[in-house]
Amino acid sequence: VRLTPEDATHTVSMGVESFVDTFSRVDMPPVTVLRKNDGTFIRELERADVSKLLENGYVYPERFTVKAEDGVTELCGILVKPADFDPKKTYPVIDYIYGGPQLYNVPRDFTWDNSMNREIMGGLQEFAQLGFVGIIIDGRGTPGRGKKFHEFCYENIHGCAGLCDHVYALRELKEKYPFIDLERVGMWGNSGGGYATVSAMLEYPKVYKVGVASAGNYDQRMYEHSWTERYNGLYREEVYEKGDITRLAGNLSGKLLLAYGAMDDNVPMSQTLRLCDELNK
Repeated sequence: VRLTPEDATHTVSMGVESFVDTFSRVDMPPVTVLRKNDGTFIRELERADVSKLLENGYVYPERFTVKAEDGVTELCGILVKPADFDPKKTYPVIDYIYGGPQLYNVPRDFTWDNSMNREIMGGLQEFAQLGFVGIIIDGRGTPGRGKKFHEFCYENIHGCAGLCDHVYALRELKEKYPFIDLERVGMWGNSGGGYATVSAMLEYPKVYKVGVASAGNYDQRMYEHSWTERYNGLYREEVYEKGDITRLAGNLSGKLLLAYGAMDDNVPMSQTLRLCDELNK
């Protein structure tokens, strides 16, 4: 029996005879209600007031669905418009990505925290103030959609949880949102998102013209086995060598900014310096 009927993400605290339910979406501020344990509505307890947030330029993200590269699978995402949006203009696009197969990246609720203390919605609200359209898409290979959907990442970490789907979806997004400029598309991400960003720049140089990548694990053979072997399996050269994106360094044609932390003990800066060496060559 479904006890929480609203189309939203729900967090509940169970009592003996009733429970407190707080629900929200990216485009709907949190509401807290009290229900009996059979789901019967008792009363609303609290509703978030975001008027000050909106006065300061916050833009509600828009939820959308698009098709994956296979033309069949439906993908979910969000779009953030510029703060001073003008439908008569066209705008550059920032595709924020993570690309790791263990997390979905599209925000589910209003105050999104995917439990990794990572970038809040990729900073897209900040970019909206500067005149960018921002998108986040969960491609095939991300979790939360069942085993078949997740299996796309197996022996395919280099696929960046459906990077090809991001590329394919841009054309459909242009049809849905004519104000986006497909000649000015950039990508940014951190860690696995750094790897995905560099992969986008090197594999799809005609699509992604600008990239900002931080702390990327640009060769999966140099990263920790507890993450890589979980998806790529035990070491086989023909699989693992595909995870070395430095092999495509010669494809770079756009503008790429690389950032790294010298004290990073998760993705050491040697990963970035090795990529720099290949780009210099």
